Amino acid sequence: MSRDDRLPGRSPAWNLSALALRWPQVSLFFIAVVAIAGALSYFKLGQREDPDFTFRAMVIRSIWPGASAEQTDQQVTDRIEKKLQEIPYFKFTRSYSRAGESLIVLELLDTAPAAEVPQIWYQVRKKLGDIRGQLPADLMGPYFNDEFGDVFGSIWAFTADGYSLAELRREVEQVRQSLLRIPDVNLYRNRQHQARSARSGPFAADCPVAGAKCDLALGGCARPGPVDSLAGERWL
Repeated sequence: MSRDDRLPGRSPAWNLSALALRWPQVSLFFIAVVAIAGALSYFKLGQREDPDFTFRAMVIRSIWPGASAEQTDQQVTDRIEKKLQEIPYFKFTRSYSRAGESLIVLELLDTAPAAEVPQIWYQVRKKLGDIRGQLPADLMGPYFNDEFGDVFGSIWAFTADGYSLAELRREVEQVRQSLLRIPDVNLYRNRQHQARSARSGPFAADCPVAGAKCDLALGGCARPGPVDSLAGERWL
């Protein structure tokens, strides 16, 4: 008899090893139950090919027909970007202003909680709705796109030995037409054969064909003109 058992008014201490040796059938029963429950739980574990990922970015696009790139930048892009700086967890904006079009990419800090991102996008829509009266009356938008989490992309490259470029392009076009029959599929092609042109003067260095040959090849269609695109970034 142990010392603790001899003390008056005190219950014997629990000894799991002694209980397991005294009732081995009960111990084996619990071991079997735990093993079976573990096996069943293992085969029912959730499996996903692509885990959930929160994209902390939003694209804001506005259309202003007839406006120049400078007008679009000053009266649309600049005002929207200043308002976006009031958004919680603001990181930076990247803007592109072209004639009649404004495109702004808003990114949040990586510390923005994933559960709060939908509420932040709601605040973006609300704040830009508050300044709608400060934007041009005939402006179309702003339009918001924050559904990046439902998009998955794949890059496919085709090579073929013994095929001409025309034959390879024909085969790739057949594959493309087959993929277009699948719902919710968008395809983007990257063509290797490209042409860049610029008029003589300050843009002459960008022209792959020098001088008069460039003008002759383009039929004189390249004309110097005002800048038709403005791009910039704004950080907090």
